[in-house]
Amino acid sequence: MKKHVLLFAAVLLAFAFNSNAQKRYLNLVFDSVSVTAVPNYHTNIWVPPFSGNPTLPGPRPLSAAFYAPKGDTLPKRPVVILMHTGSFLPAITNQQTTGNINDSTVVEMATRLAKRGFAVMAINYRLGWNPATTDANVATGQLLNATYRAVQDAKNAIRYLRSNATTLGIDTSRIILGGQGTGGYASLACATLNKYSEITLGKFIYNNSTNPLDPKNGQPYVDTTLSGDWNGIGGSVLNTSANPAIPTNFHFEFNIGGAMGDSVWLEQGDMPMVAFHCATDPFAPYGVGNVVVPTTGAVVISNAFGSKAVIERANRLGNNDTLNNKVYNDPYTTRALVASNGTKNLFTFRFIPQLQIQGSPWEWWDRPTVQGLPGGRNADSLSMLTNPDMSAAKAKAYIDTIQGFLVPRIVSALNLPGAEDFLPVGVKEVVNVSQHLTVFPNPASEMVNVSLEAKAGQAASYQVVDITGRTVLAQQVNSNEFSFPAMGINPGLYFVHLSLKDGNIATKRIIIK
Repeated sequence: MKKHVLLFAAVLLAFAFNSNAQKRYLNLVFDSVSVTAVPNYHTNIWVPPFSGNPTLPGPRPLSAAFYAPKGDTLPKRPVVILMHTGSFLPAITNQQTTGNINDSTVVEMATRLAKRGFAVMAINYRLGWNPATTDANVATGQLLNATYRAVQDAKNAIRYLRSNATTLGIDTSRIILGGQGTGGYASLACATLNKYSEITLGKFIYNNSTNPLDPKNGQPYVDTTLSGDWNGIGGSVLNTSANPAIPTNFHFEFNIGGAMGDSVWLEQGDMPMVAFHCATDPFAPYGVGNVVVPTTGAVVISNAFGSKAVIERANRLGNNDTLNNKVYNDPYTTRALVASNGTKNLFTFRFIPQLQIQGSPWEWWDRPTVQGLPGGRNADSLSMLTNPDMSAAKAKAYIDTIQGFLVPRIVSALNLPGAEDFLPVGVKEVVNVSQHLTVFPNPASEMVNVSLEAKAGQAASYQVVDITGRTVLAQQVNSNEFSFPAMGINPGLYFVHLSLKDGNIATKRIIIK
């Protein structure tokens, strides 16, 4: 029997991760979750064809599912918005088994995140374009507009969460947006698209080279006079304008597959990002490359930024410094660094030669049921192309790995409980020395007392460092017992690093209130 190398590796990683002490967010600490239907988080204009609507554009509610941990008493929780895949077409119509919030991966991801203590809203968004067109301009224009509408819908989901934050128990200062496949395109655009110039680049302009007299030549594919802006404001025919007074910002983005339209979208100061990608994805580029229509193989966006190119740029711009300044001592990180050739915050999935075409190993479905639907044997043909050895066990092992790599970085970036587990880069914590160090009182508000047992060595200096690795206080000492003032230090979690004359470092965590 052939064995899938990464499936085995993912199972081992999951076992190692779950052997750690149980902590909210970092582990599955709740036994069950509640799922509440959200029948209408916004109403907007659906555009045919293949949108599930009649032949003319028309308004239609957008639905979602809200997941929360059962028995949770926390009044405000970070929230994750999940965007499904499906090529902007309904399931089966797209020759795939995906296309809404009931997709197996969406349900599994949402359930596990809720069991970790997050709130989760899996959202449906507008679909619709003609996958059979052979006109490159038509295909490009329709797909760009579909992505644009999905961005607007995600922004309106954020508005819904902010408007209902108290009822839902949402911490609106900690909103995470993630997308899988097609949803990855939308989540990346949502995080970076913020200028009209970014949707009017040359590659996003209609160009009928066979007919220079075509009146559409030179016009942007996305017409903001009809569609409104990327925040869902304005427009008329193709957008129901939302409330501009409700902010649509969020704080962390991740994508599982997908790509970014162009590198100029990603700028210094954008939010932290983490990505997952199959190096052999046949439709979305891993590095810089072309976006291909699954149904026809046509190129619709040239020189798009895949996950590898996105994360490398985000790291280089300093957007991921809050992640890169921490040490993650877990098997997921070790594996990711090897598979991604040292690129941090990127998990690359690679495969044995017999399984080169893989793009979505985290999905699974019941083939007999799917093939019994209209479409017959072609109903899941594209899903099988990118996941030929599909199984529930394989998919769930990949989801173990995805969340094992992702969640510590969310915790670290958003300073959630458990962030203290990740020491700043360059800090050498020697456990058998640290156990002889006492820092009290903890929490502290006025003075902090430090005491090191003589048998551990002789103190030379100390540093007080915040969770981003920034030193807020430092001084040399000539005694193993001393104090420093907590007044003047902003409330929060800090590390006291005591350097010894023998070169060792003892570390304790302290909360300043």
